[in-house]
Amino acid sequence: MLQSASELGVASIIPMITERIELRAERYRGKAERWQRIVLEAVKQSGRAVVPIMEEPSELASILARPGTKILFDADAPPTHPPTPTPATLLIGPEGGWTDEELALAREHGCTFERLGPRRLRAETAAMVACAIVAARCGDL
Repeated sequence: MLQSASELGVASIIPMITERIELRAERYRGKAERWQRIVLEAVKQSGRAVVPIMEEPSELASILARPGTKILFDADAPPTHPPTPTPATLLIGPEGGWTDEELALAREHGCTFERLGPRRLRAETAAMVACAIVAARCGDL
């Protein structure tokens, strides 16, 4: 996912902490350096001039509180149509899906909702598809 998102032109990548992820510190210890290496290799391969920022993991609520357009991708929520082309934060849920509370919080923060088609995708596949859709809308593909 890091490689594909970097190749597709994202400005930053934020690992998101949601209710349905299994967060164990030992799984993530020492990963930042590896993740940064993957991003740098993808930037070189794709000919980008800007290296995406690899941010620290953040809670959903803190990401929603940031300014700007946010698009939440969910297989079940009725889609709304975001204003494009503007920079946007794309929210890709965990493999278990968003909780009702997370969806309500996203609505409270003015997120727009989109679907990625008729199938449920793994999180890394969903991230690539979402990036490609938004990049194409913005004329970047």
